[in-house]
Amino acid sequence: MYIGTHICLPVAAIVVADIARGLKGKDKLLPNKQLFLIAIAGFLPDLLWPHFSRTGRLNSWTHTIWFLALLLPIVILISRKIVKNKFLLFSVLFWLASVLHILTDALSGGVRLFYPFNGIIGSYSVPWPMWIKSDIFFVILLAVLLVNRRIVIRQHHSL
Repeated sequence: MYIGTHICLPVAAIVVADIARGLKGKDKLLPNKQLFLIAIAGFLPDLLWPHFSRTGRLNSWTHTIWFLALLLPIVILISRKIVKNKFLLFSVLFWLASVLHILTDALSGGVRLFYPFNGIIGSYSVPWPMWIKSDIFFVILLAVLLVNRRIVIRQHHSL
């Protein structure tokens, strides 16, 4: 998958939760600055190990279970210092954004989750010609969701 899907998909999931929370009169899960960091987390495996081919992804340590196992405690330690309020929620959502990245890559050509010990996990369930369409869809979807989130939050705070 391309960057648009990796960045927008985890943020869209949180924004959907925020809209549902707003309709119940609750506050949003995370402030906008932290949503931006979740977007970065969605792209983090490719950011740390840039690659331009499927082979590059299959040989990437950032697309493995080992990376995910190391990422969560590191994010918890860092966010505990930086994100004072709801640091554990932020840490888990940050981690899940990277997990989602690896899952979408598994659906778009596969990953070697236990590299170097196993074969490829996943397939081309989302073929390459659909990747740009996926990016366009998720960018538009996220824009619509963010506008709706703002409306719901504004209505909640004006009551």
